[in-house]
Amino acid sequence: MARPMRQRVLIAATTGLIVGATGGFIEAAVWLAQLPWWPAVSPVAAAAMGLNAAAIAIPTGLWGLAARHLDPGRLQVRALAFSVVTLAYLVGGFYANHAWFPKVTSSSSLLFTGVLTIGWLLAVGFLLKRPTRAPAAMSQSAQRRVLRRLGLVALGPTALAGLCLVLPRLWFGSPQPASRQAATGQPERPNILLIVMDTVRADHLSCYGYPRPTSPNVDRIAQEGVLFEQASSTAPWAPAHAALFTGLYPSQHRTDETYPYLRDEVTTIAELAREAGYQTLGVSNNSWLGRTGFHQGFDDFVQIWQGDRIVSQLALVQIASALAGASMTAENQANAVLTNQLIRRWLDRARDPNRPFFLFINYFEPQFFYEPPEPYRSRFVSPANQSEAELRALRLLHWDAPPVRLDQTKQTVLADLYDGELAYLDARIGELLDALRARGLLDETIVVLTSDHGDNLGEHELVEHRFSLYEAVLHIPLILRYPKALPQGTRVAEPVSLVDVMPTLLKLSGVEPPEALRAVLPGSSLVGSGLRVPRDRFLLAEDSPSLGMLEQYRARPQDIERRYFTRSLRSLRRGPWKFIWSSDGQHELYDLSRDPGETRNLVNRWPRRAREMELQLLRLLQTLRRPEKEAQRE
Repeated sequence: MARPMRQRVLIAATTGLIVGATGGFIEAAVWLAQLPWWPAVSPVAAAAMGLNAAAIAIPTGLWGLAARHLDPGRLQVRALAFSVVTLAYLVGGFYANHAWFPKVTSSSSLLFTGVLTIGWLLAVGFLLKRPTRAPAAMSQSAQRRVLRRLGLVALGPTALAGLCLVLPRLWFGSPQPASRQAATGQPERPNILLIVMDTVRADHLSCYGYPRPTSPNVDRIAQEGVLFEQASSTAPWAPAHAALFTGLYPSQHRTDETYPYLRDEVTTIAELAREAGYQTLGVSNNSWLGRTGFHQGFDDFVQIWQGDRIVSQLALVQIASALAGASMTAENQANAVLTNQLIRRWLDRARDPNRPFFLFINYFEPQFFYEPPEPYRSRFVSPANQSEAELRALRLLHWDAPPVRLDQTKQTVLADLYDGELAYLDARIGELLDALRARGLLDETIVVLTSDHGDNLGEHELVEHRFSLYEAVLHIPLILRYPKALPQGTRVAEPVSLVDVMPTLLKLSGVEPPEALRAVLPGSSLVGSGLRVPRDRFLLAEDSPSLGMLEQYRARPQDIERRYFTRSLRSLRRGPWKFIWSSDGQHELYDLSRDPGETRNLVNRWPRRAREMELQLLRLLQTLRRPEKEAQRE
C-alpha cells in the first residue's frame, strides 16, 4: 500500500480508536458508578477502553480504505461519523435489544437486530458516497498533520486508561503499620469473624484426615481452637447461609428456590450484633447473597462479584460470549485477593477502634468450574491429566443434566482441581488471619471457619451440589478459635449443625437474643457446657424442587430424568444413622459409621428403622416454629 493510502487508513483507524476508547470508558464508568468501592476495580475501565477501541478501530480503518476517494476534510468528519455509528450499532443496539426484548432469540428481537443492521449498512453506504465536487488532493504533509493532531487527541484516552490501571494502588495505599494500641482499647465484647468457605467439603481438608496437604493454614486454626468433626449443613446450596445467619432450619426461614429471599420476619445475627453495639461489615463473593436480602443488619455489605462481573457485562464481551456458544456461562469469578485487600483497607481506615466488629466473609474459590491458579494447579493435577483438566471440557460438564456418569480419570481430575482451589483459598485465609494478627486483633476475635455446603465430585453420578442430601454436600468444616474462652487443639466427635453457630456466637459474645427468638431456635450453643454435645440429637437438612434449573441443560426435555428436578428432599441424622426422605417415595437409609460414602441403601434391609426415622422426621418438622419479628422486638 502506498504511503498516502496507509496514512488515510491510519487516520480512519485512529479516529475509530479514539471513539471506541471513549465509548468503552463511558460504558465501564456506568457500571463502576454502582460500586462505592469502584477504585479497587477501575482496571476494568482500561480493559473496556482497549476492547472497544480495537472493535471500532478495525472496521473504521477498513472503511478508510474504501473511502480513499474523499478529501481530507470529509475523510476526518466521515470517519468520525462512521465510528460513532458503528459504536452505537454494536453497544447501543445490544443494550436496546436487551431492554426491549429480554429473550434475544425471540422473533421480535431478531427482527429488531435485522432492522438495526440494515440501518447501519445504509449509514455506511451514505458515508461512502462520493461528493458532488471533485475532492482536493491530500498532500502527504497534510495527512501527517492530521495524524499528529489525532495522535495528540489519542493521548487523552491513553492517559485515562493508565490512570485506571494505577488507581487501585493509589486507593489502597501503602500497607499501614501494625497498631496494637487499637487492640488494647478494645471494648469488652470480642470481635467476631465469620468466614464461609463456599462449597468446601470437610473430607478434603487436611485437618479432617485428608491425605493431601490442602489446608495448612486452616489446620493451624484448628490446632489453636476447636474442630467439630461431624458438622452438617442444612441445605445443599446457597440458602444454607440463611441457617447460618438466623439459626433456623429451612422449614423455618423458608428461603429456597421458590422464594430465594431472606424474609423480613427473620432476625439475623448481624442485626443482633449491630443492636449490641457492633460495627458490622459483610463481604461476599457469592452473587446469590447480594440479590436475596442477606445484607440486612450490616452497616456495609460489599459485593465483590459485582466488580468481577463488570467485564463480562460489557456489551462486546456478551456478544462474543453468545457467539461462543454453550461453553461460556455467567458463573461468578472468585476474587479472594481483592477481598483481602478491601478488608485490610477497612481495618486500617474505616474500623472504629472503640467498637467491636462483626465481619462476615464469603470466599467463593472452590466453586465449580475449579480454576486454581499456579502453583496450586500443578501441585495436584498430574501432567498426564492436563488435557482432561482443560477449562472448556469442565465447562461442558456444567451443561450435562444428572445423572452425570464420569470415568475414573475425570473424577480424579475433578478432585485434583478441587484440591488446588482449596489450597489456594487456604493461602488467602492464612493471609487474612496474618493481617489480623499483625494488627493485634486476632486473639481479641472469635473466628468461625465453616462452609455452606460441599460439592459432588462424581459420587452418586452427580457433579456440583444440587439434587441430593448426601454427605458430599452436607458434611462441612466447622472450626472455632477464641483463646480467651476455647481450649486449643480440641476435637468434638458428636454431630453438630449450622443452626448451632448463631447461638454459639451469641453465647461467646455475651449478646442476649430476644426471648421470642430464643423460643424458636432449634440449635444450641456449642460452648458453655464443656463442649459436650448430645449424641442422640436430631440433625435436619432440606432441599426444595429445582425446576428452575431445567432450562440450563443441553439435553432435550424428553431426555432429562425429571425426578432430580421435581422431588423435594429431607434428611434426618441421629448418631450414625441417616434417613433421606424423598417426595417421590424413593427413601434411603445409611449407617454412616460403616458406610460413610453412602453406597449401600439399607431402607429395605432395615424397614422398621427407616419407618421410625421417617416418623421422627415428620414429628421434628411439626415441632419447628416460625419466627415472628414483631414479637422478638417487644
